[in-house]
Amino acid sequence: MICNNCQKTNSKDAKFCVHCGTKLSKREIEIEEGSVDRYFAEQKANFIEEAKRLADSEMKQGVIWFVIAVVITFGSYLFASEGGTYYVFWGAMIYGIYRLIRGFWYKLNPKSLLNKAEEEAKKEK
Repeated sequence: MICNNCQKTNSKDAKFCVHCGTKLSKREIEIEEGSVDRYFAEQKANFIEEAKRLADSEMKQGVIWFVIAVVITFGSYLFASEGGTYYVFWGAMIYGIYRLIRGFWYKLNPKSLLNKAEEEAKKEK
């Protein structure tokens, strides 16, 4: 049977997924060894894992953007003369927060990233 949560294969008599612990229902898809369905289920599970890795990368890049913007802003504040002006890099900070939130979304909902890729593939055809 294929787990609906993590898309990994379990034995036919399993009540819980051995990979993520989710309770398996009787409606789970049973897949034979070497079948085309099994191949595509494994491919989908691999894509979901890749989407989670991409989400981690997206979150890291968001944090990096935000930290760099804060450091540059703080540096310009330190070097500004008393009563002078300094730069606040709001755009970079907001962009960093945006990427961090987008990474969290894709981490929590990796299927949305797969759906987005499918939609873009259809537009290219």
